Amino acid sequence: MSDYDKLKLSPSKLGDLQIRRTKRTKNARIYKQIANGKENWYPLPEDQLPAEITSFQRIEIRYVDSEVIAFLQRIERLFKDCGIVLRVHILPNQRRSWSIFKDKIWPMINKNITAFVTPSTWLPLLQQNIAQTALINFANLRMLEYFNAPPSQEAIDWLHISSTDGRPKAVRCGLLGELVDDFRARFVAASSPTIFIVLLHCVQPIEPFQIDNDVTNERMELQLLTNADPRTTALVHRRLLVRCPVDRNVEQWKQFEQSVLNWDSATHPRLYIQLNDVHLGEDITNEGEGTSNQ
Repeated sequence: MSDYDKLKLSPSKLGDLQIRRTKRTKNARIYKQIANGKENWYPLPEDQLPAEITSFQRIEIRYVDSEVIAFLQRIERLFKDCGIVLRVHILPNQRRSWSIFKDKIWPMINKNITAFVTPSTWLPLLQQNIAQTALINFANLRMLEYFNAPPSQEAIDWLHISSTDGRPKAVRCGLLGELVDDFRARFVAASSPTIFIVLLHCVQPIEPFQIDNDVTNERMELQLLTNADPRTTALVHRRLLVRCPVDRNVEQWKQFEQSVLNWDSATHPRLYIQLNDVHLGEDITNEGEGTSNQ
């Protein structure tokens, strides 16, 4: 019997796992809550990942020591084979946590991140602590989810970098009317094409529009959607901002738009990193540089 069997959701998929430090032993364990609310704690598997396991549901990392890093290295194949939805919560002053994340975890996961689920303040932190060109370097990144908050300037700039595979980039966010005006002005002045779709949850109504850019042979449309947000009872003004070629495959673009409207992070492999400097093991803390301002 494999050490991984109790962690599976299905024969080929690991389930919803949390890596924590236990209060009693202070060692890293995998926490797994089953349907009846009972809490189960499992040791980190020490054997190699079985070949039949090809995906995972969700992995949440709340504690890191050398044993945790070794376990992540054993399952690193999953991060390379699956399109990862990444969410990171590390405060700006947690310098050792950022150092460990950058040096130990980031190299294992950054090649196949397909989506960020992030507050608007996180991308600047990513660029500050990882690399200024972090977003540009993600060949597979297609989605930024902003929890109905306005997108950061980094996200807007990323949208305007041309894709090479013909698939539009996408952002789901809240947006103020003046930012729509900025998108529109940037489109009118553009001399090179790019494609993207932005799902907007606006705090005020914004009138739909359609404009063309003859230089790039593109169209920008602001489409009116239903006001009923399926995730909340609040009244919002939902819009879809689309930048696309004038001569496009209409049916294909309808599919692109529907995929953005229906996108749900819960249907993808999710990796959630939530760290602070007190949740680092002593055997790995010494490798990090700097101190936190706590």
